[in-house]
Amino acid sequence: MTDSEEVKVTDGTSGSQGQGQDSQGPTGRPSLSESQKKLILLMTHINVAMYSTCFWIQQGALPYLTKKLGVDPVVYGYLQTTFAVVQLCGGPLFGRFGDLLGTRSALVLAFSAAALSYGLLGMAEGMTLLFLSRLPSFLMHSMQAAQMVVTDISDESSRADALGKLGLSYGVGMILGPVLGGQVTKYFSEQHSAYLAMVGS
Repeated sequence: MTDSEEVKVTDGTSGSQGQGQDSQGPTGRPSLSESQKKLILLMTHINVAMYSTCFWIQQGALPYLTKKLGVDPVVYGYLQTTFAVVQLCGGPLFGRFGDLLGTRSALVLAFSAAALSYGLLGMAEGMTLLFLSRLPSFLMHSMQAAQMVVTDISDESSRADALGKLGLSYGVGMILGPVLGGQVTKYFSEQHSAYLAMVGS
């Protein structure tokens, strides 16, 4: 093989490698088409709306369920404080989990934790299970996981707009959740509202 032929072969190899690298994003992941990005964004918004709806279904039924189980207002305050503290502590670890295993795994974990929390709430017949039902909130960070997804697939110029629209999807759930929870509680029971939230998650 002549020197000129060796140069051609070398150039062709490096060119094909360059094309392979160009087909990937800056993070080494395969680049997505615009239609794929839109589909992922749509599914993310649906997930956020579902998460918010289920959260507010059980949140609306919780005061009536605790009253039904004989919990006084002071203990109910402790219950809500437990939820807030546990979720606050879990936030940084959940973010690290998303960095290590990816946004899809983070979303699955957040929804699984929510389903476990609502399921325990539906089974509660005393204060022990009521407080245990608050512990999975350590991993209930679906909004944070959705923000990871949006940040990954949006460019810098449209990122703020895309993140802001997640709040709109969450707001839809805030409207639908109490309405559904109230109707289920009225015609069935507080436990059925919790189970509905579990199934939705």
